[in-house]
Amino acid sequence: MNEYILARDHHAIVRLNHQHFIMKELYGHLIHPSIPLDKEELKIAVIGTGSCIWPADLARHISPRACIDAIDITLEQCPPQSWLLKNINLIVHDVFKPFPSEMLGKYDIVHAQLLICVIKGNNPREVIGNLMSLLKPNGFLQWNDLNVDATRVFPNTDTDFLLKTAATEEMIRFIMKPRESSNFKYSKLLLPSQDPYAYYITHFWASQLGLQFANMGLSDVVFDRHYIAEDYRLAWNMNCVMLFEEFSARLEEDTTSEDNPAIAAQLRDVVIRASRELRDGAAISSELVVAVGRKA
Repeated sequence: MNEYILARDHHAIVRLNHQHFIMKELYGHLIHPSIPLDKEELKIAVIGTGSCIWPADLARHISPRACIDAIDITLEQCPPQSWLLKNINLIVHDVFKPFPSEMLGKYDIVHAQLLICVIKGNNPREVIGNLMSLLKPNGFLQWNDLNVDATRVFPNTDTDFLLKTAATEEMIRFIMKPRESSNFKYSKLLLPSQDPYAYYITHFWASQLGLQFANMGLSDVVFDRHYIAEDYRLAWNMNCVMLFEEFSARLEEDTTSEDNPAIAAQLRDVVIRASRELRDGAAISSELVVAVGRKA
């Protein structure tokens, strides 16, 4: 299995687009308000463009003279170039590799989002450095991501404080158990349903992204945290269920370990039970973060 743990099929595209609009509402913006947008001919790079929904949405809210380069390691989830507004360009590039010289120092704004699945060794510094190389002097880097450390499961006390959440906790712990070489390495991952706070994860870099920006030399750093509003809980919970369904399908396809089919079957069963709990009022509490910094 390659480093990307989720699917890239039509179900994944729907999930990404659904997720985009939830997160847009919770953040309250596409571009952070500390980043000026008064320039007519902005050049913007979007890293990890996925289904291209973020740049497509942004293009409708900024000057049509802005240029948006939508970049990802594969464009198989993107619409055809001809379907996009004319100021959006699709580019294939791996963010872990240096960018070509013609892209260096080109952009006023670089936006990265949801790289939590691919950052290795709990260290985003290599990626931050590559992203900074794209910026013009005084250009801004914005990185939105999920702080998995802060994920919690709790019952809806308005209905029943004894509501069962064991399956949902087990599902979440599937990504919360420490891995070896990367964030998501598979090896008999599912744990007994015990204290959900007794396990620690290896993704804490997201909670320190603002500090990482400052340490890498970015100035005017802003770091904000956002949480799932109550009226968006069901939408977010079901999006999480879809994500774990993708995860189990990808595990089943993976032939690198003979244990993976059994783990995938176990996860599918957990997801089915968790989805019932989430419909009954259990909730997944997640923390969305955004870091912004300016290149000198």
